[in-house]
Amino acid sequence: MTPLWQMHVCALATCFLTPSMWVFVRGKSDQLLSPNMPARELDASVLEDNIGATSCHSHLQVRAKTSISDLAEHDLQDTAAATPLAQLLRPSLGGKPDVVEFAIFIKNFFGLQFRDNLFSMDVVLTLRWIDPRISKLLPAGANHTTVSLAAAKETIWLPDIIVANRAIAGEEEISSAIDLYRDGHVMKTQRIKLSVQQHFDVAAFPFDVQRPKIVLSSRTLMAQDLLMKEMTQKNFSGVKPGLFSSREFQFVSQETTVFEEADANLRKSRGALTITLQRDWTRYLQTTILPEIFLILISFTVFWMPRATPFAMPRVATNLISFLTLMTLSIHTAEMLPPDREGMAWIELFADSMQMQNCLILFLNLFVDWVYNTMGLTDLGEKMTRELAGLFPLMGIGVVIMCFQGRHGQNMEHSQTMIRLW
Repeated sequence: MTPLWQMHVCALATCFLTPSMWVFVRGKSDQLLSPNMPARELDASVLEDNIGATSCHSHLQVRAKTSISDLAEHDLQDTAAATPLAQLLRPSLGGKPDVVEFAIFIKNFFGLQFRDNLFSMDVVLTLRWIDPRISKLLPAGANHTTVSLAAAKETIWLPDIIVANRAIAGEEEISSAIDLYRDGHVMKTQRIKLSVQQHFDVAAFPFDVQRPKIVLSSRTLMAQDLLMKEMTQKNFSGVKPGLFSSREFQFVSQETTVFEEADANLRKSRGALTITLQRDWTRYLQTTILPEIFLILISFTVFWMPRATPFAMPRVATNLISFLTLMTLSIHTAEMLPPDREGMAWIELFADSMQMQNCLILFLNLFVDWVYNTMGLTDLGEKMTRELAGLFPLMGIGVVIMCFQGRHGQNMEHSQTMIRLW
């Protein structure tokens, strides 16, 4: 047979045999990757090696990758299904309530946002309870192990304790761990950044004392099923030493409490950590209180200016400029306080008293000018000016003393009435 005929025979054989060969390979691959085949019969490592050996993205490669992903999901479902339902129920179901001990440690404090009724903290939350079923989960010879929170949710019961007074989207978990012990103790340690919502009492501002509170409770279980209890280890709760040094607030004390709260059909056992903070008012002395006092002293100078006609405009302008500056300071002060506050704050009482004195100085100055210039009673006008020049500083000192006596923030309306009468 000539070489030309040999080439023709090879070409015909290739045309006839190649389609059958690919059909055979396609059928074998479909059989290998059939979803009805048990997952344990599929060797994923072999498939990955074969896939990596070729450079083209064939139909076989795509189906192999899909099968590997399905295999991983199938294994996770088998792990979750292997956990019995009783393992996810509380240990003392049908008996007495389960007791969860808690401790809250404040690692950092980010201040109070008065206008939004919020405060922010970085805290370490520690929870501890007893579950005798834990001993069966630990491997032989191990008395303690640490697992992640995600793994613990799949295998053991968790009390699902949350910060009950947190703001909307006000909780961010930084880290968490679950410690399991052979004797059945379970300890959950969680570091979270909190934004907590709470109304503040600003009646004595800036001499106020604030008590931020973090409240814990179970998300699902009522008081008849779960009780909160303070943890006996004191080093697990409290405030980091030196945290409030050189801050606007100074740390005074802390208190951990446990109480039950009932609202309609909602009856919860709650635990709380309350810290007492005293505001450093000296910064407001420099930015608000002293400037307002100085503005009143400037207004007093109108009675020390000559009563001649050319000085009428400087006297009025000095008084009006002081009044407008006092109004600006009072607006700035009001912006620092919550808009839904109840009653008057001390700083508002002080600003109101300074404005009342300024208005009184303005009206009396105009009255003396009318007596001196319009009525022509120069001697009477001079006498009134001298008396007011000595009287108003005494009145201003009395007003400031009365304001500082009411800095406790109680009966602000009564204090305001007495100051106006004075």
